[in-house]
Amino acid sequence: MSEFIRMKISKRQFKELLNQFLQNSHFTKLKHAEEEYYVFIDKKGGTKITLYRFEKSYFLEIFSAS
Repeated sequence: MSEFIRMKISKRQFKELLNQFLQNSHFTKLKHAEEEYYVFIDKKGGTKITLYRFEKSYFLEIFSAS
């Protein structure tokens, strides 16, 4: 059963989460665009985490296939 979560986060939360995922060896950075859009995939392939900015808001999306 897969799950999808989307939530609005603050700019500070966005920066903190981004730093954590960039340093976490269990996740691979899949895509980076200069418009503040980042996708991280866990190395087992079961979880996809997206951090992005849309207009003036920041969002966190988590998709889990397990």
